[in-house]
Amino acid sequence: MRPQSYRSQDSCVNCMACFILKEYDSPDTYYCTWRASKRPRCGSVYMDEGFCSAGKKYDRGQFRDLMDIWDKWSVGRQVMPMGICNMWRKADEA
Repeated sequence: MRPQSYRSQDSCVNCMACFILKEYDSPDTYYCTWRASKRPRCGSVYMDEGFCSAGKKYDRGQFRDLMDIWDKWSVGRQVMPMGICNMWRKADEA
């Protein structure tokens, strides 16, 4: 049994500005959305954000364009789950 003093630590994993990308065959990836533009579709099939999962089929060029949009948005935003910064806000506070 865990001690009564048990508590979770503040970190990216429980920050309201953290987007967690989930995929079937990959570990979760964490991204900071603080001061970010609107997040584009990430391409995750698991999260129903795959580029072909909305009943729409894209040709190779369109798929590459969508992937480029995601890549440009995500550059410099990847964070460690247990990281923290001064902008941290509890996920269930709005």
